[in-house]
Amino acid sequence: MIVCEGEKSADAAGRIFPDYVAVTSSGGATWRSPTLVALWYDEAKKHGVFPLDDRRYERVDDPTRPVAAIDKPSYDYYPGTSVVHPLAAPHLLGHDHTITAYVMIPDGGAEGVLACAGTEFGGWSLFMKDGKLQYAHNYLKMHEYEVASDRPVPSGLHRLSMHFTPKQTSERPAFSIGDVALFIDDQPVGELKDIKMAGQYSAVTGYGLLIGRNTGMPVSSAYETPFAFTGALKKVTIAVDGVPDNKVISRPKFSPNEGD
Repeated sequence: MIVCEGEKSADAAGRIFPDYVAVTSSGGATWRSPTLVALWYDEAKKHGVFPLDDRRYERVDDPTRPVAAIDKPSYDYYPGTSVVHPLAAPHLLGHDHTITAYVMIPDGGAEGVLACAGTEFGGWSLFMKDGKLQYAHNYLKMHEYEVASDRPVPSGLHRLSMHFTPKQTSERPAFSIGDVALFIDDQPVGELKDIKMAGQYSAVTGYGLLIGRNTGMPVSSAYETPFAFTGALKKVTIAVDGVPDNKVISRPKFSPNEGD
């Protein structure tokens, strides 16, 4: 490749050096050797490059392309693991979903993040603070929705869950409105109606799913990072609707010891 200053220089360089590509500044001319163009097409056909796809964001969300993770009814995640990239994590935004943490709360209580995704510019966090189960949803740093359990979480083995039920959706701009409910061992302990959930946060926040901590910027203003969970977190299960058989994944019923 020959970088030139001006269109005439690029044209001249292209004729003098036919085996090179001569380019100039933005808005200027680009001279391409017919020989190299033909060679490029031959190699492209040989290696299956065609058809060319010049889409950008649409390519990321194209269901026909290979993906890092196939949609499943539920996913299990464990503490101490690396961040899960947004494109490999379950697609929760706007979908009916349940997040359940299997924990052991010591006699002195515990606090910290059970699971979260995003940063201070948008995302969600399920955590314990002041002895209670809490959920925060940060809508693009414009509004932070918060709900806490109406009672402390007692010591011992427990399943701490949140469930989101979508009620309305909008395509432009992309967001959904729905209700959040909190559960301790399947018993309802709190709810918050009509929270607003963006269509996506990953493009803005650049951070994926984390288990047992919130590194980087905090999703919620209720705590400072990393706010690692101080109890024993066995695993986090995320159940999502929209599986291939079109069955709706309702709030699961688990035994207290399933996380063992």
